[in-house]
Amino acid sequence: MNIRNKILNIVANLVVKKTWLCSVFLIILTIYFSFLASKLEVSPSVVDMLPNGDKKANAFELIIKEFNNSSNIIVVLEGAENNLKQFSEYIKPRLLEYDDIIDRVDDKIPTDFILNNSLKLFSKTELKNFSELFINPNLISFLINLNDSFEKEFINEDGLETKDDEESAVRFLDGIEKFIFYKNEAIIKGYSAGLAKSAVDAITIGEEYFLNIEKNMMLIMIEPKFNMFDDISLVVDAVNTIDNIIQKSSKKFNINTGLTGTMVLQRDELEAIKNDSFMITLIAFIFIFLLFVISFRMWFGPLLSIITVTVGIIWSLGISSYLVDNLNLLTSMISLVLVGLAIDFSIHIISTFTQFKNEGLGDKEAMSLALFKSGPGISTGAFSTGIAFFTMFFSKNKGMSELGLVASIGIIVTMIATILVLPNLLIIREKVLRKFNIKHKRIDNTYKILGVIANKVNENKIFFSPIIIISTVVLLYYALNIQFDYNILNLEPIGLESINYQEKMHESFNIASDYMLFTSSSIDSIRSLTKKIKGMNTAGRVESIIDYLPNEESQSDIFHFIRKIRRSINAVELKKNISDYEFKTYLDEINRLEFNLIELQDLSYIGLQDKVYKKCKRLVGEAGDSIATGILSKYSHLLNKNQNIQYQLSIFQQNFSKIFKDRLEKMSNFKPLNIKLLPDQIKNRFVSKNEDFYLVTVYPNQIVWEDMNYLFDFNKESELISETSTGMPAIMVSYMNMMIDDGKKSTFYALFAILLLLLVDMKNIKLSFISMIPLVFGLIWMLGLMSLLNLKLNMMNIVAIPLIIGIGIDDGIHIIHRYIIEKNIKIVFSSTGKAVLLTTITTMLAFGSLWFSTYRGLGSLGITLFIGSFTCFFATLFVVPTLLKK
Repeated sequence: MNIRNKILNIVANLVVKKTWLCSVFLIILTIYFSFLASKLEVSPSVVDMLPNGDKKANAFELIIKEFNNSSNIIVVLEGAENNLKQFSEYIKPRLLEYDDIIDRVDDKIPTDFILNNSLKLFSKTELKNFSELFINPNLISFLINLNDSFEKEFINEDGLETKDDEESAVRFLDGIEKFIFYKNEAIIKGYSAGLAKSAVDAITIGEEYFLNIEKNMMLIMIEPKFNMFDDISLVVDAVNTIDNIIQKSSKKFNINTGLTGTMVLQRDELEAIKNDSFMITLIAFIFIFLLFVISFRMWFGPLLSIITVTVGIIWSLGISSYLVDNLNLLTSMISLVLVGLAIDFSIHIISTFTQFKNEGLGDKEAMSLALFKSGPGISTGAFSTGIAFFTMFFSKNKGMSELGLVASIGIIVTMIATILVLPNLLIIREKVLRKFNIKHKRIDNTYKILGVIANKVNENKIFFSPIIIISTVVLLYYALNIQFDYNILNLEPIGLESINYQEKMHESFNIASDYMLFTSSSIDSIRSLTKKIKGMNTAGRVESIIDYLPNEESQSDIFHFIRKIRRSINAVELKKNISDYEFKTYLDEINRLEFNLIELQDLSYIGLQDKVYKKCKRLVGEAGDSIATGILSKYSHLLNKNQNIQYQLSIFQQNFSKIFKDRLEKMSNFKPLNIKLLPDQIKNRFVSKNEDFYLVTVYPNQIVWEDMNYLFDFNKESELISETSTGMPAIMVSYMNMMIDDGKKSTFYALFAILLLLLVDMKNIKLSFISMIPLVFGLIWMLGLMSLLNLKLNMMNIVAIPLIIGIGIDDGIHIIHRYIIEKNIKIVFSSTGKAVLLTTITTMLAFGSLWFSTYRGLGSLGITLFIGSFTCFFATLFVVPTLLKK
């Protein structure tokens, strides 16, 4: 008798003869480990999932701490323009009342800053092209200068070369649209107070609110006092609070609202999982409970297994407290792995024990035989799976390394807990049954049909072997051609509101909510960095402090530009009336502006500048329109049709020119502008709390999770500009690269280590290789069947592969260990085959229930494990017998 069998025999003797003493000892041990386990905390830090010292992860956490706006919550509003603006004015002060969770709310551009400093921010090209735009505040002269400047800036040989040029054109066109609108109001309805000021605002400020081109969608940026790395319950509660405020208030304004952003998606994912978890757990438990009752004629079977599983997990977590400081996002999932394995261990012991009890054996003999025949398979299976996980310990990645350590120790500890706790519970049950004079019915609990099938396969190897080989070759072909779904959003629940609003935001604003972040320690380097970033093909919107600071090289030109404006407006006489000649000039200039816009529309169509094209379309319609559809075209048509509006235009001129002159005097100031003088509203977004580095934020022009190739391109472009670029897209790329590299190495090392363990344990090369057959064939058949069923691999269900390695190797080990003892295929598959089948069905039911999850990633993981568990058992039943002697 070897050492392992001696230990198993001692356990059997102790639980039978010293049942209550063993129970007290196990309870005390469990209480002690519970105390240790309670000290373990889960760290949500992404850094723990990446290699030690990973620059991107460390930089991201530093940015999160230094800049609150790096974790914005985005409010997306849909509705009529006026309703959107009224709602924004209403909701902002109410949101700011929740100063414990909200730091700032941005619903419009910093208007005062723009009025005081916009002229100082002109580029050299803009100084040249817009040099005449603001020198005369009279309406007709301004319109002439507007057309001149428009042609210099946008209708030239260079066109719209950069994204900055395109954004500048959109802002300029937006101002023209509002300018025309207010003039139109004054002419049609008659002048009323405020129209001239609104027209001046249009051409000096532009659109204040974050509206899309169609003016039917708006964004509000909420800067919270928490971030995605804070306690997840705090994040969820805070996001729910903000969501409730928004939703309750929006009904009054007849608009639709929703939240998006990384933290909102976190909230939605957790809610989806929470809503699913109870029903899925209930479904799985009911089926597993029925399986135990039908298989073992034992109502208490599930209860005994659950107690054993719970004790095993508590012991594992208690010991883990000595091994790691806290659980990371990977190690926190270890309980799921241990539950599946502990249930399997329990089934093998319950199966063999009840078999011998039903044969009329006493407690001591039944328990000794049960542990003797199932114990070796359980222990070898546990050690082989533990070794497989332990290979991850040598990963450079801290999260993977800790997962390998915690999982390997946890699996072995769970196995030990099962061998100690479950026999004790089974003996207690037997003593209770005897006390109430309940006797075992002599029922054959073996599955003889499995023995018959395995025996037939063994006897007809010549018939079954070619079928197995041909089937495997066909499935291998399909397995090698299985497709991979790179769209991470396909893992999310269908109809998730945060994703729907993210897609709407991207469609309307051409930006996505996940961004890349760049930092630097000096303004000069940030200026250079910003210029390079704006040239990225994958960049959408770029936010930098440079947009709010003048270019030092242009200071002299800016000074002369502002001085020229001040001198010109003070020398110009403001006209009270518009003469006939001036009115004709006005009509000509409106027509000229329309033609300029049509030409810009054509250029933007050729240059694929969609935003500019859409904006021009709003102003002048599209080529081929039979009637005037654009705002400016309608206005031009009105003027040409009804020229009896000279008086209304004169009234408008009197008010407009005076307000415009006052505005230009305010704008053309010589107040200094530097980083120290920036208002906190702007400065806090771009300057770190300790003021030692600056931030640039880049929103991609596509949703990064929809196309993995785009995600990698966005990350690659960012890395070429700066190696320290970071953000969730960069961290996801690092995570995926890590998973691929470490996964390949760990799989190879695990298979090699398992083979060595089997060789040492079984001392037989042939049987060691046969033990691995279910794993190899099971994986090939699983991937082949998935491909045939048009199921794709993804970032979630690929995790099933290492789990299938554990399941497949366990199936083979249990069968071969029992075969070594029995030397009879029929007996082995009738008894141990039953336990293997039950563990397979248990796994299929437990993971298969995930198919009903609204979280599609979990559903794909569930169906993959469902298929893999089945193929591993099928390989055990039909392939292994062809390789064994009868």
